[in-house]
Amino acid sequence: MQDPQAAARELTRCVRELSFCGALVNGFSQVNEADSAVFYDLPQYRDFWATLQELDVAFLSAPALTSREKQPAYEGHEWLTGSIWGFTAEASIPCTASDRQRPFR
Repeated sequence: MQDPQAAARELTRCVRELSFCGALVNGFSQVNEADSAVFYDLPQYRDFWATLQELDVAFLSAPALTSREKQPAYEGHEWLTGSIWGFTAEASIPCTASDRQRPFR
């Protein structure tokens, strides 16, 4: 997902040639910096979402932890980041963003 156009092409290839039924990715991508967190509701991902919709396949977002500096809400409670609480909060970010783009079916 570091390159949305390449991701769209690869998703298309996997669905059409390998019979994949969707994609599973982290809840954010790291672009240009190992400590970055780029979320998929940015304009550069619109073509990827259009491809996903055109292919009519599933998209699953797996929780992934960002650095402690990117998680100020957990300061003093770092143990929550790997728990079901932290994963649920992390997974909800792309879901709410994608909900603004395309309602759930």
